Amino acid sequence: MCLNEYGLLRSVIVCEECGKNACNACTQTVELRSASAPRRICANCVPDLKQRIGIQLASNPDQRSVLAADLKMLELSRAGCAT
Repeated sequence: MCLNEYGLLRSVIVCEECGKNACNACTQTVELRSASAPRRICANCVPDLKQRIGIQLASNPDQRSVLAADLKMLELSRAGCAT
């Protein structure tokens, strides 16, 4: 997870996927079409979320366009900590 010290310019953000603390640079807000609201997730959760969406995509062909858009959104999203 994030090894940076938190302070005035680097606040603590709680990942809505795993519940761990990370800094602003290590998290991102993603707006998935299959979710009801935007979520703030850490860079460590992005690969797991991609994998789950890929599994849903294979098992739900009727939601193919929505899940494919979500997968594309996660692939284009930034990830990692800018120290």
